[in-house]
Amino acid sequence: MFVDSKLKTLVPCINTITATGCLNACIQDTSFNLGDTFHPKNNFDLYAAMYWTRHYQTAAISKDNTSVLSKLQEFVFYDDGETNLCFIAWLDTIQTVAERLSPGHPLKTELNSVTSMNMKPLFTACIYGIIKIVHSAVTEEDFDVSEKSTIGHTPLYLAATFGHDAIIRILISHGADVCLEGGKHGDSVNAACANGHVSAANLLLSHQSNSISSDDVELAFQKSLVLGQENVALFLLQNFITISDHETYTKTAEQASQAGMFKLVQWLSKSIPIKGTGHGYLEGSTLIHQEVLKLPLPEHSVANAACMGHVDIVSFFLDEGVSIEIEGPLGSPLRAASLMGHEMAVRLLIARGASINATGKFGDALQAAAMNGHRSITLFLIQNKADVSAEGGYYGNSLQAAASRGHVEVAEALIDAGARVAAKGRYKDAFLAAAEAGHHAVVALFIGKSFQLPRRYVQSCMKLLFKDLLGYRLL
Repeated sequence: MFVDSKLKTLVPCINTITATGCLNACIQDTSFNLGDTFHPKNNFDLYAAMYWTRHYQTAAISKDNTSVLSKLQEFVFYDDGETNLCFIAWLDTIQTVAERLSPGHPLKTELNSVTSMNMKPLFTACIYGIIKIVHSAVTEEDFDVSEKSTIGHTPLYLAATFGHDAIIRILISHGADVCLEGGKHGDSVNAACANGHVSAANLLLSHQSNSISSDDVELAFQKSLVLGQENVALFLLQNFITISDHETYTKTAEQASQAGMFKLVQWLSKSIPIKGTGHGYLEGSTLIHQEVLKLPLPEHSVANAACMGHVDIVSFFLDEGVSIEIEGPLGSPLRAASLMGHEMAVRLLIARGASINATGKFGDALQAAAMNGHRSITLFLIQNKADVSAEGGYYGNSLQAAASRGHVEVAEALIDAGARVAAKGRYKDAFLAAAEAGHHAVVALFIGKSFQLPRRYVQSCMKLLFKDLLGYRLL
């Protein structure tokens, strides 16, 4: 514990030293010799240009951050407040760097987003959470809160994408439009939701709730389901979505189950007042509880026990003759166990004869394991003859589930087992599923696996999409 605590205190210190060194390199060498090999580990100037932001972010949270803040100020501004030529040179260089990075590189998208026509530091600050620069930017006479970066992002959209609440507050106080489109996810609310930033979404929705329609909130909710942002989906459901009738309840519960959102299913299974027609609110038992009472099963059925990973209870109920296939709130027992990552329960159910390819109401077990990134369960199901090409479920097939959620190793396992990238599902193919969700590493995997982009994609309006796929607008 002592060593761990010491290491934790050393991390900001180490990053302060590294960030300062990187910033010094950027200040002293505006030529930025990138070299022919393009390997940061062999070229400190290149490393400094690419990674000073990462080291700065960690260093800035330390108590003693005065030196790195001072060095950043020196790098970005002259004494009179004008943008330093060193910083402008960095912006110019980093544009070239971003173009040369592979589609799957974790820095590609954010580095593509820092530049603008006037070469100001505002967009860099919104991406990396540099509050002091934002404060300086908003005081300039020519400040335009709706200005867009070179690739079309607004400052508010970027702050929402990366979850910088303080910057969101500053921009909103200076008139930023929450509903203004600024990137591939549409407006800043959807950007925050798509990237899992609950507090940012709350800030944006609470500020201009009157101008954000219920349809907009529903769109954000659906996006959070597709992209696997369960905490955001739960937040929206609890605070901005009204469940006023049985039909809405049933639809929402089914969507939550299909998308594998256990927290949502749990919350929905608790007391939710259902508004009746002239009968006020129904309190006490919920719809799910009412349905359970109708079933000839104990409360802790096989599906519920499998969902919680209680292998002994699963075995007990099976010994008592309870069906191995009757579905619970998350589908069949095998699907529920696969979804929640309970490998021992999965193995037991397969050994006891569970149908490995049963789709049921919510999809099959393989897709459930794939959407939540459970690689070992995915491999076990494949070894036991799970159909990697099976259709149905929330994403249409298992590969699209893994691609949309960004699970690279699971996607690779499915491809190696014969899953086709080009197979249709929720999206035209798994390549588009990964690209739409902004998962660069999965896109790179598909390219590395020699996925051929169909000629028809490169025509007309699809040209813009493939600009997105190559990393120019994946935010």
